[in-house]
Amino acid sequence: SILEYEYKSYLGFIAVLISFNITLLLSYLQHKIALYMIMLLQVSIEAFKFIASTFIILVGFGIGLQSLIPNFNEFQSMQNSTITNETDIGAIGLSIVRTVVMAVGEMEAKSLQYTSFVSYIMFIFFLFAISIVMMNLLNGLALEDVQKIKKNAEFWYRKFQLFFLCEIEDLM
Repeated sequence: SILEYEYKSYLGFIAVLISFNITLLLSYLQHKIALYMIMLLQVSIEAFKFIASTFIILVGFGIGLQSLIPNFNEFQSMQNSTITNETDIGAIGLSIVRTVVMAVGEMEAKSLQYTSFVSYIMFIFFLFAISIVMMNLLNGLALEDVQKIKKNAEFWYRKFQLFFLCEIEDLM
């Protein structure tokens, strides 16, 4: 069973790599696909910078929500069994993962057991600060300079074409 799980995980990883390679191959053949791929890369880099700069806030919310909500680290598996991690480091890691998942919109608020008024306030503050403000700011940053990103993508596409043609010329 463990061997089958490892096999499936490698297979999943290989499928993702193959899909990226096929998309890159299509970008050689189609100008629009290449521009979209470059734009995706640029927006992804900006999003990563944003999330990296706000990661400490997410860690703080993860630890705070874990300490205020007793079942914060419990996840329901497909077989309706509860998955939790009881070690201190594992619990903190799991709470950070749960906080990041909740930040992108998967709240699962009905399963949480609020024990005090402070836990309600903390969760509402999390909803406001992370789910509404931070995610809207991230969307605004991604959409802020679309024309600038398009121009930059066109530049990188032409630069890559020149590089590719020079490599082919060197081979001949």
